Amino acid sequence: MNNIQSSSDSSDAATTAPTDDQIAVRQYMASDSFRDFRNRPRDEPFSPLFSVVGGIGSLSLLLAVAAVLMIGTTKLAEDWLNSLASFTLVMLMIQTIAIPTLAIFSFVTATSFFWFRSVLLRVIVAAVAVSFGFAVFATMFRLIEGASIEEMLLQSGTCLFAQFVATATVALFVQFFTPYTLSHAQPLDSAPIPPTGLRNFFELTVFFAVGFAILVAVGTEDLHAGLVFFGAWGVVSTISIITLMISTMQSGANNRIGWWVAMFFAIGCSALLNGFYAVGLFGWSFQLTNAAIVVAVSIYGALVFAASFAVCIALLQEFQWSVINRNTVTTEHS
Repeated sequence: MNNIQSSSDSSDAATTAPTDDQIAVRQYMASDSFRDFRNRPRDEPFSPLFSVVGGIGSLSLLLAVAAVLMIGTTKLAEDWLNSLASFTLVMLMIQTIAIPTLAIFSFVTATSFFWFRSVLLRVIVAAVAVSFGFAVFATMFRLIEGASIEEMLLQSGTCLFAQFVATATVALFVQFFTPYTLSHAQPLDSAPIPPTGLRNFFELTVFFAVGFAILVAVGTEDLHAGLVFFGAWGVVSTISIITLMISTMQSGANNRIGWWVAMFFAIGCSALLNGFYAVGLFGWSFQLTNAAIVVAVSIYGALVFAASFAVCIALLQEFQWSVINRNTVTTEHS
């Protein structure tokens, strides 16, 4: 009997004795490193100023880098591009070079104007952000191609201004007529974002009128096609950008339908570029007889487009920008 009891006690002790793994876990949980990990600040919001400067500044720097790469790559591949006889190969190369810069330009502008601050502040922030990239682009272009500043401002500057106005107008209208808005990091006890007021509509009207007047004043006959192209690019690309923002930058959002809608408009942007180039080279007959080629090449351009936007969205999220549904936020605060 004593042997049986002793065997039973030893069996119970073996069952209840902690294993080596359990001992290691308990030692770690009692250590200073685990205590520091448990007490670390989680999701601590950035200061509003750091969030704004970091988000807009990083996008502006990305635009400048893209502009430098575009000019440098174009110069290096110039002879090779001129030797290509295939429309498909030429457009694959042009889209690889040009689309990132154009897409980031629209993204920087759309970010500033889809923000919820006053329209005047948005204009200033957007102008400063894109001007840095354009200044880098103009400097590189002048050094490599020898173009004058006046020529740069009249041609490239005017066309990009058309894209700027079109992008800003679409972003403002989407914000005004939907509950969605873009916001930088804010304190947890901040007041809910107010709805759009009459002052914003007045500022929008003034901005649109001034922008349109400038385009009419500086536009020349040889720039009309460029103004139409860049304006259309601004409209279509901004719809894609804001759809992506709403689909991915809301808290817990991952809307696949929004991604497909955004990709549809991204293909539209690429088709604009390919179609514009094709009409300039071959006339409208090429468009009608080779539509399948244009669409196929445009799908590649849409992928480049989406990759550029993914980088931009990642930068904004890194600095804690997000899309807010003002109706939901107002309900939660009331």
